[in-house]
Amino acid sequence: MNSFRVATPFVRDLRAGDWFQTFLVTAVSTVLVVRSYLALTGYPQLGNDVLHIAHVLPGGLLMLVAIILMLGFLNKESKALAAFLGGSGSACSSMNSASSSPRIRTTSSSRRSG
Repeated sequence: MNSFRVATPFVRDLRAGDWFQTFLVTAVSTVLVVRSYLALTGYPQLGNDVLHIAHVLPGGLLMLVAIILMLGFLNKESKALAAFLGGSGSACSSMNSASSSPRIRTTSSSRRSG
């Protein structure tokens, strides 16, 4: 019997489960910490009515750093750091700023005149 292996372009990392777990736990923890902080501080805003500094910016930066680490280094420490930064970054980027504020806005059509 002649056995052969088909070459695959993707090589699986045996510790991938650890990196995915770190990514997911960090993402959920980041959402919980940020939401708790915002609730405790009364949902402060950085910027003003014209210019708003959103949480998407640092989240995108963290994801960029995670991608650079994953592409540039092969050791387990860099993968662990990339999973942590990527989880935090994706959580910051995916939080909707409209849902982060508990304020209810009323429109003129919803107001009733007595």
